[in-house]
Amino acid sequence: GTIQPEHQRQNSIINNMFTLLIDPARLVDVPWMQHEVEAIVAYAKASPPANPEEPVLIAGDPERNSKKERQRQGIPIDDATWEQILEGGETLGLTRNEMLNNLQNS
Repeated sequence: GTIQPEHQRQNSIINNMFTLLIDPARLVDVPWMQHEVEAIVAYAKASPPANPEEPVLIAGDPERNSKKERQRQGIPIDDATWEQILEGGETLGLTRNEMLNNLQNS
């Protein structure tokens, strides 16, 4: 439901998100829609970039780029978070050496 007054708000998650889902197949021919999407993406990417050193990006490009980088280099974890991970393992009965050895052998 929404956050309108009839609904309980205390102890609930309120993220102010509204989602509208539309099935394009109910509106247009799917191959035509796919062509339209591909064409507008190509048109947008052909635009001159604001920064000549960087490409024009579309929705999802930063995430895809980050995924590729993380697959190559690993996921960066700050020291405080890494410490919390190690402490969590210790609460499960693992030693730090066991956790680090498991990481190195994977």
